[in-house]
Amino acid sequence: MKVLFTALVLVAVLYGVYHFALAGYGWFQMSGVVDDVATKELPGIIERVQQSGGAGFESNERYTKMREGIVKGAEDAGVPLRGEDVAVGIVDNMLDVRLTWDAPIVRYNDRPYLAVPMSMQRRFSLNKRGGY
Repeated sequence: MKVLFTALVLVAVLYGVYHFALAGYGWFQMSGVVDDVATKELPGIIERVQQSGGAGFESNERYTKMREGIVKGAEDAGVPLRGEDVAVGIVDNMLDVRLTWDAPIVRYNDRPYLAVPMSMQRRFSLNKRGGY
């Protein structure tokens, strides 16, 4: 009986470690997705900010393409990220991208019973660079 209990505890610990590793992998995947999407979209955003002089640029519709790219990248990476979990805005002349999602640890019948909250924030300078 003692061996069975020890084996079950060991399996539960390994299961938890595995799913925590998957959650960490998802975080690194999303980091790469945000960087890739921002690299593509940043020149256009910089141009629009400079044309508008920074005034009146806080409309969420202007970030739709970036948000959609991040959500599509999350789907490709297998991260459960929804569009409303992505916040994009301008703070102190920097493009601020914030993501929040829950990484499921314990699931049964595709329903999560235990999830770890994950978040990420990236900022990108809106100063025009020579390479653009």
